[in-house]
Amino acid sequence: MKAKYLTVIWPLILTVIVFFVWIYSSSGLQSGQGDSGRFQEEIRVSSQRDFTALATSTANRSRNFSVAILDSGVYPHPTLLNAGVNIDSFVDYVNGFLLPYDDNGHGTASVGIMFESVSNPSCIGLFVLKVLAYDNMASFSKVYSACEWVLENADRYNIRLMNMSLSVASEKESELREILQKIAMKNVIIVTAAGNSINDSHTDVRYIPEYWESVILVGSVFHDEKGYHISPFSRRWVDPVSQPEYYAVGENVMSLATDKYYRAEEEDYQFRNEHIFVTGTSFAAAGVSGVVMGLLERDPSASFDQIKLKLIDIATVSVEGVRVVGGS
Repeated sequence: MKAKYLTVIWPLILTVIVFFVWIYSSSGLQSGQGDSGRFQEEIRVSSQRDFTALATSTANRSRNFSVAILDSGVYPHPTLLNAGVNIDSFVDYVNGFLLPYDDNGHGTASVGIMFESVSNPSCIGLFVLKVLAYDNMASFSKVYSACEWVLENADRYNIRLMNMSLSVASEKESELREILQKIAMKNVIIVTAAGNSINDSHTDVRYIPEYWESVILVGSVFHDEKGYHISPFSRRWVDPVSQPEYYAVGENVMSLATDKYYRAEEEDYQFRNEHIFVTGTSFAAAGVSGVVMGLLERDPSASFDQIKLKLIDIATVSVEGVRVVGGS
């Protein structure tokens, strides 16, 4: 009887084990561009501890300007804190927590890339608005509410840059376009990712925000011995006018890793100082945002048009003839 019982129960146990292994292996960083079923942004943990581009003086604590990022949150990574990065405000539209955390890693990686191009992080205010859940998906209402927050607080905190490394496929395009135009009128430079896609490349499937006059749209490139090339996953459109204005390296970019299970209320928590390699147009957009932050450091009053002209001046040209901002 016992052998017969084991013969029946073991297949059930193996099925449960296989199910949970599949769940675990599928819980990695997803796209954040509204097309996670077509392309998955990659993260690879690195044992490298040195992130020297952020190792700057923290003596000056005054804020020359501030940036806002709509993403999955931010992990208080030791590299950020030791470099003097100020997480001035954290607004959680997903779970309502009060203190910073990142249960996905997309936001932390983006923040790390953004601040890599900055010479004095302590002079820049950082406002993190969590709109992406642990699965890196966001509803239109959360994104819109975060945009309303930026609009209401842009003058108060001198927010000069808003990074949206995400897209929302939605029928409410006019609503988002309208509020982004209002934010841009506050002299806020909006940088967003073009989106990741394989099946929809060279099609006119619409994701928002896209190529609008008030937005800097960024695609991804990779670099080899021949130069820069547009990444296969970087979204393209049939209409050449709708192509991204700028590109940046979006493949195997090193940045900061999160602890997905960290919560600020934990006692005796040991912060992790880990790094990752990330791939996706989100991280190309973060790279361009970092370059914009560097330009704003030198001229905090620079307008949207002035920043775009400066980007053109410093850009290199890819094999396909697109503008590439930043290095490999």
